[in-house]
Amino acid sequence: MDKKRVSVAFVGVYEQNLSFIPAFSPDFCKNLFRQPATTVFGITPDGFVITIDKRQMPLVGVAQNRISVRAQDEETLTQILTTIVKELKKSGVHLRCSAFGLNYEYQWLQMQEPAEIWMQKRFIKRDLLKTAKLQSCQQISLRAEINATELINLTIEPRVGVNDGLYVNVNHHHILQPRDIPQPKELKDLFIQSGEQTETILAELIGE
Repeated sequence: MDKKRVSVAFVGVYEQNLSFIPAFSPDFCKNLFRQPATTVFGITPDGFVITIDKRQMPLVGVAQNRISVRAQDEETLTQILTTIVKELKKSGVHLRCSAFGLNYEYQWLQMQEPAEIWMQKRFIKRDLLKTAKLQSCQQISLRAEINATELINLTIEPRVGVNDGLYVNVNHHHILQPRDIPQPKELKDLFIQSGEQTETILAELIGE
């Protein structure tokens, strides 16, 4: 199997909802990713969004109840998140979070059989059905408790449009006492610890 981590994300849930959706100047938005010609931005149902046209990441979303940043790697994500938080502080918006998630997307390609068949064999009891033959599994959700304040939620399903591909979405959820968004050094350490825990669980569930 060919394993690849597709993206990382930070999602922070505010201690208290904001009374408005924060907005950013056009100049700030265009220069955030250093790709002014292709950067698009504006208010959407998900809050104020900044992204690259026709691409899924990098992606910033600032809503009344949460902030989210999605990128290909932790370094890029941390740089974007730090810049956004500093810009919000300039306009008097100080974010404090009561929970946050460190999220990942993975894919496995070139599996030895169709993913839905592999999932059925891996996660479903062979004798689950007495009156019919179970043929496949389309999606499964799992939750692992790390400790009293941390959970890892996983959604496993066939990769859309890829017969021998598997997709896994991971949410490492942290419940906090209200606090500021982690600074770059702390965020780096959190991602290292979270990444190790996530990789261990994925190796047990799926393999390398």
